Amino acid sequence: MQNGSLSLPQRMTAKNLNLYSGEDEIISAPEMMLKLQERPESIIKVKSFIPSLDQAVGHFQDGELIVISGPTKGGKTLLAQTLTQAFIKQQHYALWFSYEVTVRQFCHSSKNCP
Repeated sequence: MQNGSLSLPQRMTAKNLNLYSGEDEIISAPEMMLKLQERPESIIKVKSFIPSLDQAVGHFQDGELIVISGPTKGGKTLLAQTLTQAFIKQQHYALWFSYEVTVRQFCHSSKNCP
């Protein structure tokens, strides 16, 4: 049976994954370190403008996944809105996923959306 006639689950076995060499290939940690050393570091550092938060975390970097979690009515949405405004002032834009409020509620309560 040729590779082209195999189903996706059959082709994506551990044995076959090491043969794949696309943009999203699986590589070892030492290989990743070598690749990172070969290209210049381009870290975007963004402040929150909340002094105690900036002191604690230093800055936010591009590509980070930040999770804001806490009890209901604990200020999570307000924190996300405050961070959004700070990031916009620095010409950086965030993508937020809210599981408690709708997009309309998020935008209208802080004027983050046009």
